[in-house]
Amino acid sequence: MFDGATVQQLTINGSTYDVRLAGRQAQAVRVDKDLMLGKGATMARAAVAMEMVSGCIVRNVYSDGIITTAGLKCRDMAKLVRPEPLQRASYRCLPLPNWVEGQLKLAPYRCDLAGH
Repeated sequence: MFDGATVQQLTINGSTYDVRLAGRQAQAVRVDKDLMLGKGATMARAAVAMEMVSGCIVRNVYSDGIITTAGLKCRDMAKLVRPEPLQRASYRCLPLPNWVEGQLKLAPYRCDLAGH
C-alpha cells in the first residue's frame, strides 16, 4: 500500500520516523535504534508524526514497535497534506498521547522545533 509513497522524516522527542501516506492510511516506520522505548511510547510518538505530516487526526492505531499504521480522519480529504520528498525536521512535543487500557488516548499537544 505504501510502496512508492513520498517519505517525510520527522523526529518526535528523540524518536525518528519515516512517514508515508496512502489514501486514508498513514504509516510511520521507526528508523532510530532506541531499544529502550516501549510500545506505548513508540505508538504515541508515531501518532504525532503521522498527524503532523498528514494534517489529519489518526485513528485505529496499530504498531509492532517498529512499524505503526493508522487510519486518517480528515475534515477534507481534498486538502490532505502531501509531504515533500526527504524533508526532515526534529520536534519536541508535550504532552504526548497516552497508551491507556489498550487504546491510544490522543489529547491536545504542542510541538516546537527542537533546539528553538
